[in-house]
Amino acid sequence: MAKVYTKLTRFTLLLQAQRMFMSNGVVSAPRYYHASIASPGYPFMQATSSQRRIGQRFYCTHDQRDLTPLQVKTLLEEKSIYLIDVREPAELTEEGKINGSINVPLGQLVEALSIHDEDFAIRYGVAQPDKENTNLVFYCKGGVRSNHAMKTAISLGYNR
Repeated sequence: MAKVYTKLTRFTLLLQAQRMFMSNGVVSAPRYYHASIASPGYPFMQATSSQRRIGQRFYCTHDQRDLTPLQVKTLLEEKSIYLIDVREPAELTEEGKINGSINVPLGQLVEALSIHDEDFAIRYGVAQPDKENTNLVFYCKGGVRSNHAMKTAISLGYNR
């Protein structure tokens, strides 16, 4: 019974902290996205959960290069990245998605990155990423799938 009480207490404290942040005008993000990042001049980098902060979403790399939501937005506007959401479609309807991202569930990633360019465009509504010149950013709910997606892309010959 003590374990249940402890879990309920921690959950209650989390809710209270979120309400406090929300009441002070700070948007509280109860869920964090994890990104595996590939960009010019940098090797593929694995985001870690150690940089998570209450009320903010950070896209962090192992060498401490952080991408804030504003930086991701800027990169999307400049069309210098493909932001690929590797969550399942049901999660998108439940939790939403980042505008400008492409949903390619992890289970379909190998097929998606291997199909003909025209088929990719028909299925996902955008041109297929180029293996040599496209910067890929993968994200998911907790980081495990984006890490796997990054490794999959590398194994398929994507190098940015």
